[in-house]
Amino acid sequence: MVVELLDPARIGVSLSEELQLHPEQSTDAFVAHHPEAKYFNV
Repeated sequence: MVVELLDPARIGVSLSEELQLHPEQSTDAFVAHHPEAKYFNV
């Protein structure tokens, strides 16, 4: 689980029994680069 890897308690984020991050504005993610990915400017 992402939460176990990131150890969010060190920055004041917790996971509820419903698997919801608190505070609500918190986000967790895995971000991976792919060598054939195409990037563009908006």
